[in-house]
Amino acid sequence: CSNHMIGDCSRLRNFMKKFTRTVKFGNDHFGAIMGYEDYMIGEGVISRKYILVIVDDYSRFTWVKFLRSKDKTPDVVIKFITQIQVGLNKTIRCIRTDNGTEFVNHTMTEYYERIGIFHQKTVPRTSQQNGVVERRNRTLVEVARTMLIFSKAPMFLWAEAVATAVFGALCYPTNDSEDLGKLQPTADTGIFVGYAPSRKGYQIYNKRTRRVKPT
Repeated sequence: CSNHMIGDCSRLRNFMKKFTRTVKFGNDHFGAIMGYEDYMIGEGVISRKYILVIVDDYSRFTWVKFLRSKDKTPDVVIKFITQIQVGLNKTIRCIRTDNGTEFVNHTMTEYYERIGIFHQKTVPRTSQQNGVVERRNRTLVEVARTMLIFSKAPMFLWAEAVATAVFGALCYPTNDSEDLGKLQPTADTGIFVGYAPSRKGYQIYNKRTRRVKPT
């Protein structure tokens, strides 16, 4: 859930060529960031690199959204606001963010003005003005790290670790291989990593297939 630059293309999968921004090096030289990709850790692929943490200032209820790239933020925020206002029949009047370009841009400014939401931005380099979310970010990362280490789960499951607190319990999903013999094990060993987002089921990491799937 942080930015990484690497020159070893063998560590990358699904490269998307797209100029996003520039980066400044220690010698004051600049380089262009020409795309983004899925990053390999061991045999796992990290496709979700960022977390967007949303906290209700009154109840402190927290939502976490996972993003492949920061330029997806406007779409995710607009969809979230619509779901909350329709699903809960509540009006969002004010949103507070830092000054990241994923929050401060033409798309978001135009959207806020159109639906009447006040966008409050923190002063640069003053993270304490958005202390509730900053503290929640740190808590989520620390809890996810602890659960991953304790459960000995692969690091590419970091998003599932952030998404749920009940993480790492062993489970035994049904082995649904088509060529399963009569005397072969009918269940695989898996790790519970969360709840299926759009189904009535659980997200299980299958150690045999090395895949996360709902069951």
